[in-house]
Amino acid sequence: MLALHFGLSESSVTKYFKKTLPKVAICLNQLIRWPSADEVRENLPIAFRKRYSKAISIIDCFEIQIEKPSNALHQALTWSQYKSCNTIKYLISITPDGLINFISEGYGGRTPDSTIFEDSGFLDKLPLGGIVLADRGFKNIAHLLEQRGCTLLRPASVGSSSKPTAEEVLQTKRIAAIRVHVERCIGNNQV
Repeated sequence: MLALHFGLSESSVTKYFKKTLPKVAICLNQLIRWPSADEVRENLPIAFRKRYSKAISIIDCFEIQIEKPSNALHQALTWSQYKSCNTIKYLISITPDGLINFISEGYGGRTPDSTIFEDSGFLDKLPLGGIVLADRGFKNIAHLLEQRGCTLLRPASVGSSSKPTAEEVLQTKRIAAIRVHVERCIGNNQV
């Protein structure tokens, strides 16, 4: 599309794009910063103040569709069962007021959310004592957060053998209502 729009060959546009994109990424990376816990609390939306006043981060993973790699191993590593195509997956964190404060390096679409969480360097950024909100895909990460003095809040896992209690249903609704902020951020910014 860029080649047609600017009257250039596709190979020229590809060459310019490959040269320019890393430089743009370096510049834009400087705009992603982790605010202090005090800054997060000062800008805490009303919806968080009563029950989640120590919330420091809302995390999720998002996937971007890519061309099918020619290498069979790369095809397998980037295949996303969820999207039914080859993808690159990223961990994103936002503050409760919607500021993007962390984006991981890309991982193959097959990589579990919990593996990206553990490997991405996100834990090194967390201040002590904060609450991290996540969805059900982040299984088995509570112990990692506890080691950093933080707490994980995520909806209760749905099991086929047991019916959730009324309190679990209410807690899940509350978490979903405030986690929607990260979903909107991903959707609005098309990151």
